[in-house]
Amino acid sequence: MWRQLGINYVKYSQIAASATRKCVKKGAKKEVEKPARATVTITPWENGKPVKKDE
Repeated sequence: MWRQLGINYVKYSQIAASATRKCVKKGAKKEVEKPARATVTITPWENGKPVKKDE
């Protein structure tokens, strides 16, 4: 569907998220507007192999 519109998937998902936020009931709106929590793990690499922290 998004390809037929001539947009990429990221733009399509942004539009869908915005439309969803606009449809949320007033009581739940504060919870929806909060940014999503993300967990990121950074692994250093040397010579094509991950380096362990305890080395």
